[in-house]
Amino acid sequence: MTGSLQHLPGEMLDHIASHLDVRDQSNASKTSSAIWFAFSRRLHTSIAFKGNRQQVTAMLLNFLANNNTPRIQEIKKHARSVSFIILADTIDNHHQEDDGLTPSLILSAVHKFPRVFALGLEMNGLSSNERKALLIQAKTARRWTAVTHLRVDLPNPVFQRLLQTSLHGANIRAVDVNGDLKDRHLNLLGRYLPHIQKLRVRMRDPVLDCWKFTPKNVLQADQVCFRDFANLECLILAEGNPRSHIRHSSVRSEEGFVNNVQEFITSLKSMGNLRRLAIEFSTRILVWTVDQDL
Repeated sequence: MTGSLQHLPGEMLDHIASHLDVRDQSNASKTSSAIWFAFSRRLHTSIAFKGNRQQVTAMLLNFLANNNTPRIQEIKKHARSVSFIILADTIDNHHQEDDGLTPSLILSAVHKFPRVFALGLEMNGLSSNERKALLIQAKTARRWTAVTHLRVDLPNPVFQRLLQTSLHGANIRAVDVNGDLKDRHLNLLGRYLPHIQKLRVRMRDPVLDCWKFTPKNVLQADQVCFRDFANLECLILAEGNPRSHIRHSSVRSEEGFVNNVQEFITSLKSMGNLRRLAIEFSTRILVWTVDQDL
């Protein structure tokens, strides 16, 4: 019974539990242990430390202080994805802690999850001094060689330093850039992670902006475009920071709207490994295309 319950989908366990009528106490104990193990494995698969700088610092201090407790050991055992999200809109610039505290806690916490393959780093809420401290500490931090999936929203210098140090040597196959895509972000990925297979990026208006990353619109010789990622199998262009009004200066007709997308798709024809291309955008864009008053 134990083996079969451990591998059942989590949503089935509630249904099974509602029909259990176990009279033998020893069997009940075994059943309870099996159900707890299955739930624990699923509940702790993805872990996130999210909040403003003060909240995340407190979470990390508590986590590291209780590192050897059974509950934390269980979390570390089953975790496959861990994220550190420091929200920028609630940062307190007058904190009294050492500027190196939060960065050092983050670097320490990452290494407590030996089986993690998906890592999220969204740390725009760090102060400028904390970012400098992170740059320095990353030089001597242990490498995150087990990471294969990366989700980032980082200042460019911090991201570059992590690619040069902690993430150097990691077999990263999938990247999700959570902030609005800039040329310098794509250049970093092209330089340090040219063999990625899945890439998700966000643009202000993906339908209008995608053509900027075609070869003929690249302004500098060393600037990277999507076509340069030869191993890319999946490319997703998503809308970042949706707004109430869409820009319309780049496209002045329905034909121009379609031509932008067609030009972008044509630029990807030489990518023999590409299997999926998705452009995600708000339905208000479709409303805009039929508005003749613009």
